[in-house]
Amino acid sequence: MLILVPGVAGDSDNMYQIALIKHIRQHFKIVTLLFRGSVPLTSPKLASPASWHDIEAGIEFVAKKYCHDPKTGEKRCRFYAYGCSMGATLLGCYLVNNPDDSGKYLDGAVLYGTPWDYVVGGKPFFENYGGWPSYFVAMNVCRITRSKQLP
Repeated sequence: MLILVPGVAGDSDNMYQIALIKHIRQHFKIVTLLFRGSVPLTSPKLASPASWHDIEAGIEFVAKKYCHDPKTGEKRCRFYAYGCSMGATLLGCYLVNNPDDSGKYLDGAVLYGTPWDYVVGGKPFFENYGGWPSYFVAMNVCRITRSKQLP
């Protein structure tokens, strides 16, 4: 059995996730899919819920290479996905936007974390404290873009 664990920056030090992986790796083979921000930036894209196509590519690659027989196409093992925090949001977007393929490749999925409501959370984020939270996030994105993406 395989389990795909999508992760983004900050997830690698999540104590719950580390303990879970240590426990279940005795019974399962685990694949970790790291997103932009977990490693040095190599593309102009940053992690966002719109990045769910990356989950799709990772799941299809792992399923075809390890879960299905290359000659017959028959399934050799069960394949589960577990998403935590932003990984849960991305995995959920993949499941919702691609129900046919996700059902073909995955035997089950668990979403653990806080897939937040962008509509409800947007107003307090942009308006609380005079807009300072959104200002600091925007300035940090500009700093990262200037230092990593621009010549």
